[in-house]
Amino acid sequence: MTKIQFNDFCQVSRIAFQKKKIDSVILIIWYHQKISEKTSISITEINNYLKQAHLPEYNRTRLSGHLKIDKRITKGENGNYKLNRAILEELDKTFNYLFEDETKISLQVSLNNTPFLDNIDIDNAHKMAELYLIIFCFENSARRFVAKIFSENYGDDWWNKIKNADFKKKVEERISREQKLKWICQRGTSPLFYLDWSDLLKIIRKYEDLFTSLVADLKFIELRFEELERVRNIIAHNGVIPDKNDVDRLILYFQDWCKQLNKI
Repeated sequence: MTKIQFNDFCQVSRIAFQKKKIDSVILIIWYHQKISEKTSISITEINNYLKQAHLPEYNRTRLSGHLKIDKRITKGENGNYKLNRAILEELDKTFNYLFEDETKISLQVSLNNTPFLDNIDIDNAHKMAELYLIIFCFENSARRFVAKIFSENYGDDWWNKIKNADFKKKVEERISREQKLKWICQRGTSPLFYLDWSDLLKIIRKYEDLFTSLVADLKFIELRFEELERVRNIIAHNGVIPDKNDVDRLILYFQDWCKQLNKI
């Protein structure tokens, strides 16, 4: 779950503009219950939130009285307070989107009325879209990693030192096509973005010594690249990966990649 900062929550919920001070407290309790492992909150904690929101603290006696008579609030553990189920559900509907996973896809069009597709097809589309996010980050990270290694070892002119005739021809043809068909977006700023995925692996194998100092065993890269290529081809043709094991394996490989190379 993504945890939105309290200051951001204050702005979205307009906590400083509630008609009654107790209404601001209700929002504070909801936020606290949402981000904390605790299900209830103390008066001291409520006043600490009010200070963070740049609002006047609540007189403890008066706040205690208001908390006890407000029907939206019930007793929690150790004399603390929590929201009842009704107000929790109401605020969940209003603000839960702030805590949704950052990878969730939000579209400006409705897919539900797509001709010849049923609900299962639409669900699969969302699942594959989320998987595409991982592949996008994985592939771009890998290409930039390779470019970084060559730049550090061969300087700014590294491409002219590592390219062969086939790679040179492929890159130049694809760049030329982009320049002629101006509605086609640039693949990237590095020549490596114009090579096929298999070409990238060939280059790494050729200059194995530069990479094994960082990953120890070239199989680490090969296995992850092969798995990525298999999945990306399915996605490129708008296919569906039905086996959850395949999805889990790609996620695990991506996590391995990040752990191994994140501090290089």
